[in-house]
Order: sequence, then structure tokens, then C-alpha cells
Amino acid sequence: MNNVNYVISLPTAVSRRQHIQNVFQKQNVSFEFFDAISPDAGLDAAMRRFVPNLQQAEHLTAGEKSCFMSHVSLWQKCLDENLPYIAIFEDDILLGENASDFLSDYQWLEARFDLSRLTILKLETALGKTNFKPLPQIEAYQSRQFMRLTVGRAHIGMAGYIISHATAKALLRYVRTRPAHTLKAIDLILFDDLLKNPDFQLVQLYPAVCVQDSFYNKNNVTLLSSLEMERAHLKKVRPYIEPKSLFDVVRKIVTTPYRKYLKLQRRIVPFK
Repeated sequence: MNNVNYVISLPTAVSRRQHIQNVFQKQNVSFEFFDAISPDAGLDAAMRRFVPNLQQAEHLTAGEKSCFMSHVSLWQKCLDENLPYIAIFEDDILLGENASDFLSDYQWLEARFDLSRLTILKLETALGKTNFKPLPQIEAYQSRQFMRLTVGRAHIGMAGYIISHATAKALLRYVRTRPAHTLKAIDLILFDDLLKNPDFQLVQLYPAVCVQDSFYNKNNVTLLSSLEMERAHLKKVRPYIEPKSLFDVVRKIVTTPYRKYLKLQRRIVPFK
């Protein structure tokens, strides 16, 4: 079978590429770099080809669109090369213990998941409190369990996840058919919007097997996440205040007890 591990990285990001080579080689995990799309390198062409509606999403920055299209391009690669599944990473991650057991041989995946079902398996953690519940019907592997991600708080990050061929096809169809004004940063589509979509099952590896350096080494970050930097900047210069209808106000009041309950249920997905 062809390689299924891909790391999104700019060709010019020499230090990041060296970091990833060290991290993956240390655990004897094979992978290929996928040249990230950037505003100056293929963004417009990629949007026209794969997600034309993204061009009209004026509320998203060029950086967010580039990240969006880098992931979309790998979904398309999964289809073009007829891969049964694809594991997608970003170039600022750290790998945990026994990562090679998960990323060098995928028999565990085939034994536990119906690849025809629309499942997204999240391998990473942002080390923030979030909502999930056990999936006891899926057998643990190498002391790691599988949890069902649930509605409550966005599970941010796209730095490590696995999707099947069928899921890649469904995701492409989903993003292509969304009205431009409803499109968001790609991680918020997958790990927030799709939590409310019954067609998709979102699963979390617990403990997570990868984490972004910026989340793990908050006080000594060596690999800054460009998307997170951009988001932090946007919160200061372009705070988005969504207009509220009377229905929205009433719904917020009515659902306050439930939202408080969900908040109490939040837990951190550890990295190991």
C-alpha cells in the first residue's frame, strides 16, 4: 500500500521540516511532506478547482483559506490515489509514546472501524478542556482508548487526524456545497460543525498521540502555529460579533442550565 502519512509544510519552512524529520525518524515512522498552499503559492487556483465557494468567504483571511485548502487538497489526494485512508499532520507537532504502533501499521484501524462509515479520528489534543464520552464498543489499543467527541466546545486543531476514503469524499462534498457565509476555519468545520451532523462520527484517541508544540510548550514555544498567531491577532483587530435575533436570545436563556452542565463535563484530553 502507498504511504498514508502526510505532513503539511511550506517548502521554505526548513527548520520545521527538520523538526518533523527528527520526530518521525525517532519512532521509525515513514511519511511524506505535502507542500502547503499559501496565498502566494496556488491558493486561488486550488479554490477554483476544489472549493469555489471559499473564494466568496470574505470573512476568512488568506491564511485561513490557505490552511483550509491544504487539508482539502490532501482529501482529494486520498481519492485520486485511491487510498483506503489518510493520516494528515501539520509540521509543528510532537509525537507521544508508541506512536509508531499507530502510524506504521494500520491493522488496528481496520480492525476497529468500518471504513465505509463517515468517521474522523482525532489523534491530537490541544490540552484544553472539552467534551467527550467513552466508546466502550471500540476496543482499546496499546493502552489508548477511543472516545466520542460531543457537542459542548469546539475541539480546535487540525494537526493530527485520520479519515477514510469514504470520509474524504463526504467532506469534499460537504465543504463544496456550503454557502460561502457559513464557511469557517477548517478545524471549526470538522470539530465543531460536524459534531451536530448525525452523518459523521468524530472519535478522539485518548490519551492523544500527538500535540502541537505551541500547546505543549506554552512557556517555551519553538514552533509557532501560524494559524493560531493569526487568530490571536484577529481577536484584537477584528473581533466578530454575530448579530443576535430574538430567537437566539431566548434560546440562550432557555439552554443556560444545559450549557452549564456541559461545561462541568469538560475534561482535558492528555498527551502521552
